[in-house]
Amino acid sequence: METCQDLGKEPDKTFKGSFNVRLNPELHKQASLLASRKKVTLNELIKKSISYVVSHESELDSFLVKG
Repeated sequence: METCQDLGKEPDKTFKGSFNVRLNPELHKQASLLASRKKVTLNELIKKSISYVVSHESELDSFLVKG
């Protein structure tokens, strides 16, 4: 934050709304097939999935624990 202040910049990052996700090929295939079965695009499936996870943050602690 001090560096931002020294540079006269805001500390908040601007997000453009797109990013790359690396998946193993089998998970990519499964997600694509699921999207097809649900008659949505893969992009829409991923957007809805992330939205769901973000809105259920309190339930994710045990799910996200690295093992």
